[in-house]
Amino acid sequence: MSEYLHYRNFPCASKAEEARLADQLESVITTDLRGNVFGMLGNFQRILADNRRRDEWDVIFNKLKILFLCGRDAVVDGPMIGVPVAIRDSDYFRHTAQLLGSDRSAVAAVEWMATCWNATFADTGLWMGKTFEPVSYETVAARCDHDPQVLKQYSPFTTRIGRNFFREPPNPDLIRKLGIPVLTKVWQLRRRPANVSSPGFLGQLVMATNHYSLGVLRTAFPGMKAEGWEIGEPYKPATAGLDYGYQNNGFFLMIDPEFAHEAYADDAFPHLRPRQGESGYIELGYDRIEAAPAA
Repeated sequence: MSEYLHYRNFPCASKAEEARLADQLESVITTDLRGNVFGMLGNFQRILADNRRRDEWDVIFNKLKILFLCGRDAVVDGPMIGVPVAIRDSDYFRHTAQLLGSDRSAVAAVEWMATCWNATFADTGLWMGKTFEPVSYETVAARCDHDPQVLKQYSPFTTRIGRNFFREPPNPDLIRKLGIPVLTKVWQLRRRPANVSSPGFLGQLVMATNHYSLGVLRTAFPGMKAEGWEIGEPYKPATAGLDYGYQNNGFFLMIDPEFAHEAYADDAFPHLRPRQGESGYIELGYDRIEAAPAA
């Protein structure tokens, strides 16, 4: 274990809970960490991307939760390779299931969203990654409606704006062809500005199940002014005291490009390697690999 992965990184409520977390982390490391951490996480991703191995998903999600709890926060700067490890359904009946002695309701256990993701984008890398760039105090103020609690934590040294990168899947079917155009409309995606100025850290995909926003849908009927509807209630810092019902909806990785060769290795995430014309394809030498004669 290193300083970035240690059971003491999570503030447990008791010594017994701390000891249990320490044992769980040691078990994951002993059982699954046979090479490097990218190979371990790559194996987890392959299991979670296989609909035929559904009976193993809960175990893998629990291992990812342990790794997440034992991780340490770090300032993230510049471009990062993005890896969607797994998508998970929201459990709208979780409280009822817990009253009946179960962690997850039968409805959520269907995992229809994960099943659809695995059948479409799990092996194509729709999300390529993210850049974290300096952001001004004025921009943060505008984005958070001048919320004093948010602005109090602003720092020019650590506060960053994140910009996502997406890619077109190779040989897309009809559903995959709709991926980027639909997301562009619903999430109002825009091209990022061209000018930009630690190793990888595991993150959770989190959704507010009580109050949430899926973006804006707009009509464009002839003779009508385009109107927008927002699905759900968007997050507002000023009302942060409300119970938004946050739930874990999966896990993702952001990996420092310095570790690109390890991340794209055959035992890690080879299906996400840069393709011709994409950033990193020439820099990492994949043009030379493809041009080399077969043995």
